Amino acid sequence: MTSGQTVLRRVAQLAKANTNALIDQAEDPQLAARATSARAQNRMMDAVRSVDVLDPTSELGRFEDEVRREEARAKGKEEPAASSLDAQFESPDALGDGAEIDARLARIKTGAA
Repeated sequence: MTSGQTVLRRVAQLAKANTNALIDQAEDPQLAARATSARAQNRMMDAVRSVDVLDPTSELGRFEDEVRREEARAKGKEEPAASSLDAQFESPDALGDGAEIDARLARIKTGAA
């Protein structure tokens, strides 16, 4: 028996006991029974929904989604870092040909900028 079946069985037992107690106390047993039945149906549906939460495959799916989001965040942070101004100046090759740099430096030194 799975934990989901145990939950459903326990909800059904509580609903039956609660129904019997209310019918004994009610002036209109049919109305009390309908009210209790509606409450029990709501509880049963809540229990059925909670069984899905206990399903290990759904937990695994949520964990996988969380890992994918984290990977996407990390990749998203890499992209701006790679294109930042600091990254461009880290390597002299990123500025262009070394001969061009030397020529510019020579013009600056002679004042012919």
